[in-house]
Amino acid sequence: MITSIEYTSRRDIERRQAAADTVVLSIHGVDERSPRLARGWGDVLSMQFDDVVPGEGFGCEEPMTRDDARRISAWIGHWAQARQPVKLLIHCNAGVSRSAAVALWASHALRRPAQGVEGDGRDANPHVRSLLSQVAA
Repeated sequence: MITSIEYTSRRDIERRQAAADTVVLSIHGVDERSPRLARGWGDVLSMQFDDVVPGEGFGCEEPMTRDDARRISAWIGHWAQARQPVKLLIHCNAGVSRSAAVALWASHALRRPAQGVEGDGRDANPHVRSLLSQVAA
């Protein structure tokens, strides 16, 4: 069962000590370096897609796909149904757009508050949140 939802930046998560009672959704873009995560997290799902909304970029970015949304939704659903309590920690590069969108979607779906370390959710990527809502419906 997921007991808390938090979103943050790559810089913040790289500085954190791993915790076995915390599962991490790690998001980075195609041209962003992979984060250096400490060993010992309860579980890590690594996803790669850019912080873009289709049709609003330069055409070279890789937006989140429906398959990405399905993987994230299923993974969060698995941990939401797990018997052991876990904290959900979501990060992206800046901690304000992709991670915020996933956290806000998960907050709504699981009826748990989401806490942002880097942002307040105002800049949450609408494409990411919309795709998650579509695949979970």
